[in-house]
Amino acid sequence: MRIVLVGRDLKDHDRLRRATEGVAGRTVAVTGPERVVAFLSQNQPVDLVVLDLDDGGAEVLEGLAAAREQGLLPLRVLGYFSHVREDTGRAAHAAGVEAYPRSRFWRELTSLLASGESGSQG
Repeated sequence: MRIVLVGRDLKDHDRLRRATEGVAGRTVAVTGPERVVAFLSQNQPVDLVVLDLDDGGAEVLEGLAAAREQGLLPLRVLGYFSHVREDTGRAAHAAGVEAYPRSRFWRELTSLLASGESGSQG
């Protein structure tokens, strides 16, 4: 499973990398929200995109729409946002993102990753 984190927070990158350690075939790459389309078009296909919706906001959702139009997105896109920014969560859901409040996302990350892997095998 090739995962790309769209966000600039190094702590988040480290948390995601640690969640994938020890699982054969999982790799994590990172890019900033302003480069999501370029990254997806210039690199190997990814299985999962993870969005820091607080970092990218509307810009990352616009990039997501552009990537989708170009056929660059995987079937599954996860996102997380601050619980006080419910509007961001609603906008992400409307854009086809499985969006979660930040604390829930990190708490449930292992099961979210596992459910995506089992879903992609069927």
